[in-house]
Amino acid sequence: MKLKNGCNAAWYELNISAADDCVSACCYYNGEKDGWSDEYRDLDDYWNSPSMQKVRQINSSADMDLSGGCEGCYFFGHRGEAGAYFSDFLTPPDDLTPDQADNWQKAIEDYKGGLTHIRSTPLRFYINFGFGCNLSCTMCHQVPRRKQNRRQVQFDHIWRCKPYLKRAIDITVIGGEPLILPECIKFIEAIIND
Repeated sequence: MKLKNGCNAAWYELNISAADDCVSACCYYNGEKDGWSDEYRDLDDYWNSPSMQKVRQINSSADMDLSGGCEGCYFFGHRGEAGAYFSDFLTPPDDLTPDQADNWQKAIEDYKGGLTHIRSTPLRFYINFGFGCNLSCTMCHQVPRRKQNRRQVQFDHIWRCKPYLKRAIDITVIGGEPLILPECIKFIEAIIND
């Protein structure tokens, strides 16, 4: 599959899932991903890793070939235009802090320049803290794996990224059920209290 405009997800989002043991630009990407480490690693180790740079490379040339991990993307298949994944990416809102505005502008410049090792930090964090949940919905793909995989993103690892979090415009927490995951509750409380 060939596209004219590349997806901006790899310049926008860092998707972290301890439960699935992966870090990627989005949940649709099916190429090589970095594993989430239970030992602390600097965020830049993930954000500018060879795997993330590969996603950016796939989406940064004038004539992209999505066979490196973006093929079969649900978003492309249903919306057709890669750049529309974060449709407002090239138009930042007016109500950003100076740090957020600077970070977003760098992300736009890096994206437009086709850079694979970028200066910006994630504008969005999408964190799956773990599979734990107090329900067993029949349609949930996590239920069969839940008892074997009790791993959680550790609060301390994420909170050490606080300077990056302050430059982001969105932090999404999911699970399982985030409100029964102790590490996620610590994170939410820390965000509220900071």
